[in-house]
Amino acid sequence: MTDIPSSGQSLKYCSTFARRQAQPVILSQTEIEHLRTCSTDRGISYLVMQTQALIEAKVLLLNLLQQIKAANRPVIWALRFENFQDRSPSVENILRILVLHALEINSNALALNDFPVTLASLRAASSEEDWLSILNRCLAGLEEVYIIVDPELLRFAAENNTCTSADMLLALKNSITSTRLKIIVSSFGINKGYFARNSAAGSWKAIQIDNSQRQRLAKRKRQHSARIRRLRGS
Repeated sequence: MTDIPSSGQSLKYCSTFARRQAQPVILSQTEIEHLRTCSTDRGISYLVMQTQALIEAKVLLLNLLQQIKAANRPVIWALRFENFQDRSPSVENILRILVLHALEINSNALALNDFPVTLASLRAASSEEDWLSILNRCLAGLEEVYIIVDPELLRFAAENNTCTSADMLLALKNSITSTRLKIIVSSFGINKGYFARNSAAGSWKAIQIDNSQRQRLAKRKRQHSARIRRLRGS
């Protein structure tokens, strides 16, 4: 596992990126209510976030991750990390990242009475199916777990085949039986039509985030306030 970043390393890298963005992602009260509904509805396993730009998508997912952490909910993630393109990550690597992060939040998986996660099983894993099986054991004992996958990392790992990336997310839901999952992903990372056709009815919810219009309104408001201040000063 030495070739993949810890959860803290990838989170720190993406947080540094987010701080450089001039405009935050602003959610309306309606969008917040949609998120709350998706969080409490046990039948919804996927939250597909739809934004106008990839930058907004990455910042939004990071903000949601931080909110989930602040609420003390179990969450694991596969985020971009420094020079990730140079390491040519694959879909299998994303699963390995999730396994490592799962062990960080649920070390009890190493001491399970039935099928514990062992060094031998980690060394022997050689396919996506093997890593999904290990991830299932790593999450045993947790009632519900959130998973957040970075759309840029996901597309790069799937070689820009958004159907392949959708297949990986669908495999997560089908293979993880030890806990209930809430998988949050951006529409930039998957082929939404393909995903909709191959997912179970009612298992996912798309949330449209109209951030660009609110940013323009907020900018106009700031400009108007600045003009008022200048007039008063003169």
